[in-house]
This record gives sequence, C-alpha cells and structure tokens, in this order.
Amino acid sequence: MKVLHAAETIKGGVATIIRQLTISQINSGIESICLVPKTQAVELAGVTPNNVKTYNSTGRNIPSLIKFMTALSVSLHRHRPDIVHLHSTFAGLCGRIVLFFMFPFYRPKIIYCPHGWAFIMDGGKTKKKVFSLIERLLIRITDVVICVSAFEKKSALSHGFSIEKIVVVNNCVEPPQPAKAVNHSEPDIINLLYVGRFDHAKGFDILVKAMEQLEGQPFSLTAVGDTVQGGPAPKRLNNINYAGWRPPSDLANYFSSADVLIMPSRWESFGLVAAEAHSYGLPVIASKCCSLPEVVEEGVTGYLFEPGSADELVTLLKKTPSSTWVEFGRNAHKRYEEKFKSEIMCAAVLRIYTNSPSPNTIGTSGT
Repeated sequence: MKVLHAAETIKGGVATIIRQLTISQINSGIESICLVPKTQAVELAGVTPNNVKTYNSTGRNIPSLIKFMTALSVSLHRHRPDIVHLHSTFAGLCGRIVLFFMFPFYRPKIIYCPHGWAFIMDGGKTKKKVFSLIERLLIRITDVVICVSAFEKKSALSHGFSIEKIVVVNNCVEPPQPAKAVNHSEPDIINLLYVGRFDHAKGFDILVKAMEQLEGQPFSLTAVGDTVQGGPAPKRLNNINYAGWRPPSDLANYFSSADVLIMPSRWESFGLVAAEAHSYGLPVIASKCCSLPEVVEEGVTGYLFEPGSADELVTLLKKTPSSTWVEFGRNAHKRYEEKFKSEIMCAAVLRIYTNSPSPNTIGTSGT
C-alpha cells in the first residue's frame, strides 16, 4: 500500500497528527510520503527525509496554492499512491480539484480530514455559507471524511452532509517525553500553564483578565507561545511568565512542572494540547466550547467553564485545593491511556484505509 499525506500548512496540531501517522505507517511496512511546504518540513521530526517531499510556499496566497497543486500533481504521477490523505481546508479544496481532473485515468482512495471545519470558525455568515457549500460539493468525490471529534461530525451533519462518508477518529498524542532537569515552576503556589497562540480564537485575553484578578494571590502562569495573527501584544503582568515559542522537545518540562493547564478557547477543532497535558498527568481547566468537553472530563480530569468568563475561571482556581489537582492528574493520565494514545488513532486510520471495518465512529469519541 502507498499513502500520500498532503497539506498546504502543518504548523501546530496538523504536523503532530501527520508525523504520528507517517511514522506508524512506515514502521508497519507501508510506503508513506508527506507533501508539505519546505519551510515547515522541520515540523516532521522523526520522519526520514526520503519520505518528505516539499514545495516552496510563502504563506496562504494564490501563488503558493498553485505551487501546492503543481507539486501534488507531480507527486501523484510519480508515486501513484493508493491512498491520498488530504489535511486541512485548503489542501482538501485544491487537492480534490487536482484529483477530479485525474479521475479518467487515475482514481486513488481519497481521505480528507478538515482538522476543524472552516464554516464553524469565527467569520461572517456569507463566508461560512460559501465554505459549507464548497465542502458539500467536494464530499461527492471524497471516499471518507475523518472528523477529529463528535462535535465536528455533528456540525457537518447540521450543515446537510451525508452521514455515510463521515467517521470520527479522535486526535491522539505520542507518549510523554522525559522532563529535563530545569524546573520552571515556583513552590508554594499553583503553577498554571498555557500553550498555544495568543489570538482571539484561543481566548488568551480571557486568561490575562483572570490573572489580573489573581494578582497578589498564590497563582503563577507560564505562557508558552506568541501572537501569530498580527494582533496586539498581550498585557505584561507580574504573575505571568512569557516563555515564547518552544520546540516540542522543550514542552515535556513545562507539562511536568505545572499543576494545571488552562485552555480558555473560543473555538477548537479538537483540543490536542489538552490531550497532551493528560499524557503527562496534568489536569485541565478548559472552556465549555466545541470539542473540549470530549477531552476534559468534568470533575474527573479537570473543570469546564463558560466561554469568555474570566470570573468563572478565577472562581474555579480559587476554590480548588492542590490535593484535587493531584487527584485529577492521576485521572488525566488514565484517560490518556484509554482514549488518546497515538496507536489508537493510527490503528483507526489504517482500518479506514483498508475498509476493515468502516463504522461511523472509529476509535474514541465523546466522553
């Protein structure tokens, strides 16, 4: 079996998923190749260079999308994969257009994972309707659509998608890595952790408001990440340590040193950081939005609060003793072992490739 994974951007969670799938498939004797932007190939650490094909991209613009389509056409002609696995909206759009025009003489199995539907993200009604229409048209030439959460599947069905082609495979994460000797936490306080972009969708501004209310109290936040979409720099507070972007190899120490991860998102396709935190036995406080309730089990591995409510977040932090976070941490690691281990996802995707079996939900979904 030959598999081609194709994406026009892989920054963040998409790279994590493609890397796990590719390495697992290669180890299983499958010829698995990735097509990604040259500047992002470093995100696929652990995948042998011979299995990574690249093209030049300067971002999400027309010239770069044309280069993606050209590189995909070349890869399809050269490698003739049995499975074409397209990742994210624009790769799904451009990739299926390329494949449509190849159908008269070449028809691989087309797998598409949106990694978060464009029509459920922030945006105007017209924009959402256009994306929904395009996706409904393209699903006709798609063999299987992989949704990463039950929430994502429900959103698709509410927009008129046919249930027959949709399956749910939760995103999963690799085993936790050993922490380094350096300890970023502070004693005698609750050490909070945030990992991700400082943009509106991730709700980092809500967390900053909460930390303003917690100034002078035994709470400290380490924020790993940065502003990506050109917004204003976040407010500097004495109880926030801004660590900047850190390579994946550094994150083990941050996860291991924290008492609780905070995810104040306004929108999430899945919540991969929460699953990763659980792998380290780290409980999570997350907003009650999108698919996050599928990852964080309320009152067992963490807490959920109303999206946008800094006050409720502060209340949860102030009323929860350290002993509860320790208990939740043990539960979190158990939940990771049962639902979010990498091999669970990789096996589920392989069953989709081989049609053995093909239920509407594969792997784990829900709580």
